[in-house]
Amino acid sequence: MKFSNTFLMLGAISAPVIADIAPSEIGTNGDEIVIHLPSDFDRYSPRTALDMVQQVPGFSIKNRNSNQRGLGQASGNVLINGKRITSKDDSVTDILKRISASGVVQLEVFDGAISSVPGLSGQVVSVVLAEDGFSGTFNWAPRFDRGDDPMLTEGEVSLKGNKGRLGYNLGLVSTGYKRGRTGVERVYNGAGERLEHRDINTYYYHTDPTLAAGLSFEGDAGSVLTITSKYRRRFVDDEEEYQSYRPTVKDDLFLKRSFTSSERERSGELGVDFEMGIGSGRLKLISLYRFEHSPYENRRVTEYADLTPTVQTHYHKVQDEAEKIVRGEYSWTAGEIHSWQLSSEVAFNSLDAAATLENIAPDGDVSVVELPHANSSVEEQRREANISYGRPFTNTLSMQLSLGVEYSQISQSGSVRQTREFVRPKGFASLAWRPNASWSLSAKVERQVGQLDFDDFVASVNLEDNTADAGNPNLVPPQTWLIELESVINFGSMGVINLRAYQKYISDIVDQIPIGSTGEAPGNISRAERYGLATTTTVKFDSLGLPGVQTNLDIDYQNSEVADPLTADMRPISGDKLAKLDMEIRHDIQNNNIAWGIKVIRDWQADRVRLDQVSSKDRRLWLGLFVEHKNLFGLTARVEAQDLTCRSSTYAREVFHLRRTDQLSFFEKSKLEDGYGLIVSIRGEF
Repeated sequence: MKFSNTFLMLGAISAPVIADIAPSEIGTNGDEIVIHLPSDFDRYSPRTALDMVQQVPGFSIKNRNSNQRGLGQASGNVLINGKRITSKDDSVTDILKRISASGVVQLEVFDGAISSVPGLSGQVVSVVLAEDGFSGTFNWAPRFDRGDDPMLTEGEVSLKGNKGRLGYNLGLVSTGYKRGRTGVERVYNGAGERLEHRDINTYYYHTDPTLAAGLSFEGDAGSVLTITSKYRRRFVDDEEEYQSYRPTVKDDLFLKRSFTSSERERSGELGVDFEMGIGSGRLKLISLYRFEHSPYENRRVTEYADLTPTVQTHYHKVQDEAEKIVRGEYSWTAGEIHSWQLSSEVAFNSLDAAATLENIAPDGDVSVVELPHANSSVEEQRREANISYGRPFTNTLSMQLSLGVEYSQISQSGSVRQTREFVRPKGFASLAWRPNASWSLSAKVERQVGQLDFDDFVASVNLEDNTADAGNPNLVPPQTWLIELESVINFGSMGVINLRAYQKYISDIVDQIPIGSTGEAPGNISRAERYGLATTTTVKFDSLGLPGVQTNLDIDYQNSEVADPLTADMRPISGDKLAKLDMEIRHDIQNNNIAWGIKVIRDWQADRVRLDQVSSKDRRLWLGLFVEHKNLFGLTARVEAQDLTCRSSTYAREVFHLRRTDQLSFFEKSKLEDGYGLIVSIRGEF
C-alpha cells in the first residue's frame, strides 16, 4: 500500500462516520480540549496516573526513544502540567507509574498543534497534578513461570510530595524475568537432505533494579528549578544448549554445544531544568548527562561424543557511552495568538569500545582473532538552532511551523582516525482542524535527522549464529521526510477511534552492506521508504446492553522498501516491523469490585537479511487472562495468567556459501515453546 492509497483509506474510513455529539456529552472545554476528571475513571479504581492515561479512550502512549538524537523539540504524546518530559532514560510509563492517582486533578486531551510546546502533533494528553500534598504508590508483583523458580522481588514503590515551594519524588523499581524454553531444530544441506536433529534448551534470567529521584523548587517571580536523576543496574545471564543427533542412526549423539552470555550494565542520568520569566517571555535552560558502562561476555563450548577435543571460543566486549546536552529555549506570545520560540542545543556523544575474540585450544592455549575496528572511540559534537511559530487561524484550525539547521562533527580514533562534518536542515509544519466536538484531523510534514548507533562503527561477533560485522567508520546519519495524517472520531459514550497514516522517505538508511569480497557491516543505503496505517480504538458496550464491558484495540500495519545492496531487488528493510495486533477485552462487573478480561497479542516481522544469509521469525498468538479485585482491604489484587497458549516461536535460517547470490550451504528450522506464567500483584496508595 503506497502513501496516496493509505491516506485515501484513512479518509474513506473517517469521513462518513462523524457523529454530532454535544460537547457536554464528551466533556469538552471549548472546541479544542477534552477534559477527563478523576471520577471518569472510578470504574477502574486506578492507583497511578498510568492507570488513568491507559484508559483514555482511543489513546496509546508513545514512549520517547532513548536513542533519539539529543533532546530536540518535544516528542512523544504525554505532558506533565502542560510541560514536556525532558528525561531520555526515564520512559513516560515509568514516570506515570510513580504518580499516585490521588494526585491527578484532571487529564487534558488535545491535538499537539494547538499547544505552545513545539514539536507535538496528533492526540496529546497533559496530566495536571495537584500542587500540594503527599502521596505514594506501591506494587508487589511476584512472577511464577512454568518450570522456573519464582521471581519474588518484582515490584516498585514511589513517593511524591510538596512542602511549601519544595517538591520531591522518589521511586524504586525492580523488574526482570526468568524464562526457560525448549524445542527442536533440524539442519538440512543445500539439497534438502537432513544433516542434524537438535534438542534445544534455553534459559534467560534478566533483572533491572532502578532508583529514580527528583527535586523541584519554585522561586520568586515564577522561576522553577527541577533536578532529576536515575541509576540503573542490568544483570543478564542467558544460556542455550543443544544436543545434535545424526538422523540416519537412532539416538546417535555426536555433538553438544552450549552458549552462555552475560552482561553487567550500569547506567545513569542527571538532568537540571531551570525556567524563569524574562521580558515578555519565558526562558528555559536544560542540561542533561547520561552514561552507560556495559561489559559483555559470550562463550561457545563444543563437545564431541567421540575422542575429538573440546573447542571453546570466547568473545569479550566493554563499552562506555556518554551523552552531554545543554539546551536553551525562549518562548513568548505576541498579540495573544502568536506563539514564538527560539531554541538552541549543543550535544556531545561518545563511545569507547574494546573487544576481543579468543579461540581456546584443548591444552588451554589461547589464540586471539584480530577483529577490524574492534578497539575504537567515536565522538560526535552537534549544534542546532530552531525558530518555531504557532497560531490559531479560527476556533477550529491551528498551525505550528518550525525551521532549524544542524551542524555535526563525527570523529573516530583507534584503528581508524578521521573527522567528518555535516550541515543539515530540519523542521516541520503541522495543522490541527477540529470542525466539531466529535471529530478532529491533524497533518504534519517533518524533516528529521536520525541518530547513529555508534555500535555500528565497531566490529562485533555473534557466536550463536557464527556471524561477524566488520564495523564501518564511514557511516552518516540517516535523514527522513515524514508525512503524517491522524484522525480522531469520538462517539461519546460508545468510544473513540484514532486512525493514523504515515509515509517516510528515508535517505542514507542504515542496513547491511558488503565490506570487501566476503565481509559485511552496517552501512548506508541511499534511499528507502516506510509507510503504514495504525488505529487505536476504544469501544464501550454500556449503551448496547453490556454494562462495564469495553474493548481496547491497537492495530499497526507497516511496510517498507529498500534496494538490496547485493541484488538491487526491492525488499522490506531488514528486521522491520510488519504488523501488530494488541487487543484487550475488559469487563468491570456492575455494582461489584470484580473485573476480569482477556488480552491477545500477535506480531509479524520482516526477514533479517545479511549478505550471506536470511533469517525469519514467526511468533504465534499470545493469550492472557486476568481477574482483578479493585478493593481488597483498600488494595487492588490482580491475578494474571500469561501465555495460556504456550506460544511457540518458529525460526528459519538460510546460509549461503559466501553471498546470497551463491549456492545454498545449509538451512535450519527450529521451533521453541514458551511456557505459561502467572503474575500475582498487590497495588495500593498511601
